[in-house]
Amino acid sequence: MGIGIETNPSSNYLIDSFKRYDKHPIFDFYNIGLTSSQEDLDNCPQLPVCINTDDQGIFSTYLENEYALLALALEKAKSEDGRNKYNRTMIYRWIDNVRKQGLNLSFSENLDTLYHR
Repeated sequence: MGIGIETNPSSNYLIDSFKRYDKHPIFDFYNIGLTSSQEDLDNCPQLPVCINTDDQGIFSTYLENEYALLALALEKAKSEDGRNKYNRTMIYRWIDNVRKQGLNLSFSENLDTLYHR
């Protein structure tokens, strides 16, 4: 249907119930790139998602910061046995997939051309 889930990590953190960025609901909506487990992929709805900023006057953040918060959270996330849950390749792949989804979900037909010069 072309509908995506817009997330604003800083804003979501301040007004929602999660207190760690690696627990942000965006990972429950879309996890391609973060797992190779077919079961984990099948159990996730794989909805189109994008990362954005909220009201800059209130939340004092930039888009780069929002991406960095989630990337750093994923880099620090640990599995049950205390090992890193994700490696940088997985994180960067997921971030790039989400970035591309944001471009595809935008209302400007020219953005994709602009960012792929």
